[in-house]
Amino acid sequence: METIFIGIDPGLTGAVAVVHPERTPVFFDTPVLKVGDKHEYNVAEMTALLRQVAPVVDGVHVAIEKVHAMPVRHSVNRCPLCGRGDSMGSVSAFRMGFGLALWIGIVVALRLPYTLVSPQRWKGALMDGQPKDKDASRQVAMRLFPSAVPQLWRKKDHGRADALLIAEWASRNMGF
Repeated sequence: METIFIGIDPGLTGAVAVVHPERTPVFFDTPVLKVGDKHEYNVAEMTALLRQVAPVVDGVHVAIEKVHAMPVRHSVNRCPLCGRGDSMGSVSAFRMGFGLALWIGIVVALRLPYTLVSPQRWKGALMDGQPKDKDASRQVAMRLFPSAVPQLWRKKDHGRADALLIAEWASRNMGF
């Protein structure tokens, strides 16, 4: 049986990519709800999405990006307007961790095998020598998967590109 790899970029603007051997990857943007002027994770749709793309436990493996908060760095890279350095606000850090926990909970509840992979690990393996910014992941994903270019051509498709590269990392490293 061939293994289907599912990559998840767990951010609110993230995505899910499904990589099946010899088929064009399939993408799903993270399901969200608009609540007032903010977006929140749509847990019911996230669950339905994974149930749809991974109906059989055998032959499926999920790789989820193990995101983490960016600590405050005392550096010269400070915003000239606000004076803040390279860091993440507490609300953003909480939301990022919340998204990761939601995806893990859904995957576990569906009894899908999964792996957590740090951005440094999958980017180091697939983007060696490339800038590590969001656009670089889109460029690498389009080069590796030319059939997916129509779903990755916009700058805002970086979540799809990350999810695709996470799935590709899993397919190369899980030893199936």
